[in-house]
Amino acid sequence: MSSISFNIVYGSITKKVTINKANTIQQLIHESFTSFKINHDKYQGKLIIANSNKTLDNSLPIRLSSLINNSKLILKVEKRDESSESLSNSGIEVNIKLAIAGGKSLIHKLNNQVTLFELLNQFDEKYKGDIVVKSDELKFKNIQLSILNLNYGYEQFNQQKLESIIGRNVNSVVIRLNYIQDEDDQKKRRLHEEQQEIIRLQLKQQSERNLKIKQQRELEEEQARAKQELEEKQKSKEEVVEPEEAVEPMEIDEPSTVTDSTANVSQPKTITKRKEQPVEEDQYIYEQPELKETSQLYVPDTTKSSNSNIPNYENPEEDYEMTVNQAMTYQKIIQNSAIRKPSKVIKKRPSKYLIRIKFPDGKLLQINYLTNIEEIKFGQLIKRIDTSLMGDYINHYNLKLSYPPFVKIDINFTTNNLKLIDMKEFESEQVSLIWEVSDNNIGSNGPYIDQSKINEIKQSSELPEVLLESHRKELPSDTSNKVHHKSGDGSSSNSHSNSNDNSNDTKSSSTGKTPKWFKFK
Repeated sequence: MSSISFNIVYGSITKKVTINKANTIQQLIHESFTSFKINHDKYQGKLIIANSNKTLDNSLPIRLSSLINNSKLILKVEKRDESSESLSNSGIEVNIKLAIAGGKSLIHKLNNQVTLFELLNQFDEKYKGDIVVKSDELKFKNIQLSILNLNYGYEQFNQQKLESIIGRNVNSVVIRLNYIQDEDDQKKRRLHEEQQEIIRLQLKQQSERNLKIKQQRELEEEQARAKQELEEKQKSKEEVVEPEEAVEPMEIDEPSTVTDSTANVSQPKTITKRKEQPVEEDQYIYEQPELKETSQLYVPDTTKSSNSNIPNYENPEEDYEMTVNQAMTYQKIIQNSAIRKPSKVIKKRPSKYLIRIKFPDGKLLQINYLTNIEEIKFGQLIKRIDTSLMGDYINHYNLKLSYPPFVKIDINFTTNNLKLIDMKEFESEQVSLIWEVSDNNIGSNGPYIDQSKINEIKQSSELPEVLLESHRKELPSDTSNKVHHKSGDGSSSNSHSNSNDNSNDTKSSSTGKTPKWFKFK
């Protein structure tokens, strides 16, 4: 905000005066005189803060004062005496320090009734050659003066008097002189900067290409070494010891001894390579979608129900099999967990943020932050949301967590300055929020999102979790790497063959494959 408004009270009349923050209190008094139609030459004034009765310094810039917008100020006016009036006509001498860009400073004493053009002329006459000009017709055209944080260009030099800027009673002032480049010089400078940027990008791309080539070469060499080691290892495993009687080879990874249930006789050991499980054609391979910084919108599929397309998945019955010994082991694990000392859990700080916002009409807005998340503030997230909304709903909504008890996140000046990584609502990488209208005077039926501002819009059936669930039956089985053992007669069996003997019932009950849910890492 570059301008500020004040409520100026003069007698029983109050008027609002708006002025640039860079102006001085004297210029605010000048504007107030004009607003109340008070003669500047016959009267002089001062401004007093209504609450504290503090008189403001006329030479103080407004931006450096403690005044806020819509402050109430009292205007006190008094008539100038004859000596003051004579001074206003003749002016007073002002010590001027002209600070030229580049470090040079010039000092001269001039009357405050001079215009800025006359001021520069007199400095130019006294310090010939120190103020650079192109020619007489372009004299001072490339010069800009800064007085009390206000900038004046060539067109204003003949219009502005020094006294009207700094006030009547100021006897010293510092003026900064800057040179403005020609359009040709600016174009040349921009062209040079663009060329340098292009060269820098080319060098960076070349460096990245060289690095990729080097990494690819190292990867190929590593793969070649690994392949050679694997071939040597496979050759050593293919050396099979032939027994006296032919025995069908067992499909196992490491040497083992198969014990017959009726005779404690060690069978010959045979080693073969593990059979690789081919990927079936009807198996579904899930690919993680590429994450993007741009906002994404998922809209409900109006043509068909997305839930009807997802088949109900049921675990096979074998997943629920469990032996007595497995149940006992599971019981011991539970008992032991009760006496263990709790270990200190160190929470992992998020490396990225995947934030989803659900709207009342069923639409999902996905906002991702993938880099520099330590610097992302809550206010930046609110700004990303605002840029996607219809104009009526900006600043008229609440955000809540999507899980019970559905805590509302305050949106105010304090929380806007908090970093997401320091807020307890954003401790995990995936955050789900609920958006709702907070103002009852605004229609709550939507539409809420301006879809023309969203670059990527998809159907809700394309959500990664919906796609994965819809193909759940087609996913590869995690039992593809099961190890099968075969007995001496060639029939398939578990790692320990079952026996009809009652003495082996207990042993058999402790065998069998472990259910998927019972596996430990």
